[in-house]
Amino acid sequence: MMTSFTHYFNQINRKKQVIFWLLLSLIFTAIYAGIALQQAFSSEYVVQDDARVYVFWMQRFSDPSLLPRDWIANYFQSVTPAGYAALYHLMSICRIPPLLFSKILPLILGLITTTYCFFVTLELLPVPVTAFLSSLLFNQTLWLRDDLVSATPRSFISPLLLAFLYYLLRGAWLPVCICIGLMGLFYPLGVFLCAGLLIGRLAIKAIITIKNSRQVSPRILSVEEGIFPPFLRGYGGILTALTIAFIVLLPYALNQSEYGPTITANEARNWPEFLPKGRIPFFDDSQPLKFWFQGQHSGIRLSLNPPIISLAFLLPLLLRFRRRFPMVKKIRSNIRILAELVFVSLGCFFLSHALLFKLYLPSRYTLHTLPMVMSIAGAISLTIIFRTIFRWLQGKIEQQNHKKKRLSLVCLSCGFLIFASLVIFYPNLFWQKAFPKTGYVVGRLPTLYEFTKKQPKDTLIVSLANEVNNLPIFGRRSILVGQEYANPYHIGYYTRLRQKYQDLIQAQYSLDLAEVKNFITKNDVDFWLLDPLSFTAKETENKFIQQYQPAATEALKTIELGKVPALLKLQKDCAAWQKDGYVMLDAECILQSS
Repeated sequence: MMTSFTHYFNQINRKKQVIFWLLLSLIFTAIYAGIALQQAFSSEYVVQDDARVYVFWMQRFSDPSLLPRDWIANYFQSVTPAGYAALYHLMSICRIPPLLFSKILPLILGLITTTYCFFVTLELLPVPVTAFLSSLLFNQTLWLRDDLVSATPRSFISPLLLAFLYYLLRGAWLPVCICIGLMGLFYPLGVFLCAGLLIGRLAIKAIITIKNSRQVSPRILSVEEGIFPPFLRGYGGILTALTIAFIVLLPYALNQSEYGPTITANEARNWPEFLPKGRIPFFDDSQPLKFWFQGQHSGIRLSLNPPIISLAFLLPLLLRFRRRFPMVKKIRSNIRILAELVFVSLGCFFLSHALLFKLYLPSRYTLHTLPMVMSIAGAISLTIIFRTIFRWLQGKIEQQNHKKKRLSLVCLSCGFLIFASLVIFYPNLFWQKAFPKTGYVVGRLPTLYEFTKKQPKDTLIVSLANEVNNLPIFGRRSILVGQEYANPYHIGYYTRLRQKYQDLIQAQYSLDLAEVKNFITKNDVDFWLLDPLSFTAKETENKFIQQYQPAATEALKTIELGKVPALLKLQKDCAAWQKDGYVMLDAECILQSS
C-alpha cells in the first residue's frame, strides 16, 4: 500500500517537473519570437527577405484581380507547396492578410518546435531539465539563422520533423503517417528524410527478425497480424508510413511543370548565376573544403553555434564508458535515432549532389537536421557531465569541516549560476543586436508604395534598382524582373527572365531613344523606376548585373565613356514620382518624347 502511494506521489512530482521545465522552454521561445515581432511591427512596410517571393502573390487570395498579368507571380504560385498555400488561403478567408500572417507564423511554429523537441528528448533521457536544455539550445540555433522566421515552406521542417521523430519513438503510426502527409504538403524535401529513417528501421527490424526467428506457440492474432500476411507481420506500421511517403512524393515526381525542366549540373556550371559571384553561388573549384562543408548551397554546413552543442561529440564516449558516468544508465536504447538521423541526412545530402538539382539543394538535407541532433545530444552530454562533476564535488565538500563546507557550497552555487547564465543568455551576450537573426527588410520609400497602389491593378513596372523587389508586396503591383525573384532552377522560367534582364539593361543604358521605346512597347511597360546610383560605374559593375552578358559589359562601357543614356535625359520631363534621387518615369510620356 505504501509503495503504491509513493509511486503515485512520484508520478505527480514528475509531472510537475515536466510542466515547469516545458513552460520555461516555451517562455524562452516566446521571448526570442517576441524580439522578432518587435522588428516585424516596427514599421508599416516590413517584410522578411525570403518571405517576399512567397507572400506577394498570395495577395490574390483576398483580391483575385491583383497582379493579373504577372508571370513571376504565376511561377512562384506554381512552385509553392499546396499545404503552405492552403494555410495562407485559410488565413485570408479569416481576414488575416498574408503579410501579417507571415509575421505571426514564426511564433506559432517556434512554440510547436519547442514542445516536440522537449518531448523527443524526454523519450531519449527522461530528465526534464535535459529536455529544457535541448529545446533552449535548439531554439538558439534556430534564431541564429533566418529559416524559422522566414515563414516560408522551410520554416515547417523543424516542427514537422520533430513531431515525426516523437511519434516514431512512441510507435504511434497514425500520427507518423499524418506527419509525413503534412511534410509533403508543406516541405516535400523532408519526406526523403522521413522515408530514409523508416527504411533504416525496416532494415534493422528485418535483420533482428531473421536472427530471432523461431517457432512460437499458437495465440490470438493482433489486428496487424490479421491484416498483413505472415512475412509482413510486425512491419505494418513502417510499410504503411512508407506507402504514404511514396504517395505524397508521386505527384512531384510526375509533375511536368510548364516552367521546367530543372537545370542540370552541367548546364549550371556554364551559367554565371551558379559561380562564386552569381545569384546562387554553388560551384567553387578553388575551395573544395568550403564547397563540401561550408558552401551556402553545396555544403554540409555544420554549425557549432552556440558552442555548447559541441558537447554532442562526447556522447558516444560517454555511452562507451557508462560505468564512470552513472546517469548514462537512464538513457534509453532509442538514442540511436540521433545517429540514424545523421546517417540519413548525409545520405540524402550526397544523393542530392549525385542528382543535382533534381532534389533541390544538398545543404537543405543537413542544414536543419544536424543542429537538431547536436542540440539534443549536446544537452544530454551536458547533463551527464554536469551530474557527474556535481556528485564528485558534493562528495569532496561532505568531507570538509563546517566552515569550509559553507564556503565551498557558495562557490559551487556561484559557479553554477555563471555557467547557467552563459548557456542561457549566450546569444544575447555575444550576438547582441544580431540575435535573433530575422532578415527583415524595411521599405525605405513609403510614398513610392502609396503611389503604386493608386495605379491600375494591371500596372507593370520595370527597374534595375533593388527597391523594385519591394513593389509587389508593398506596392501591390507587378514588376517585369527583380533580383529576389531570379531563381535559376527551372530553365523555362529563368531563360525568359534572363532575356528580359538582358533587354532591360540594354534599353536602360542605350543612347538610342527608339530602342527604349521599342522595349516599352514590347513588354507593355507602364512605369520605369530609376535609382540615384543607376548610372554610375559602381552600380553597373555589381555582380548581379554583370551576370547578364553582353548587355552588362556594353552598359559599363557607356558609363565609363561618360555618355548619357537616352533615358537619363527624360528624368525631368517624364517624372511621375520622385524622392531621394529615385525617379519613376511614366512610360507613356517616354513614348511621346522625341
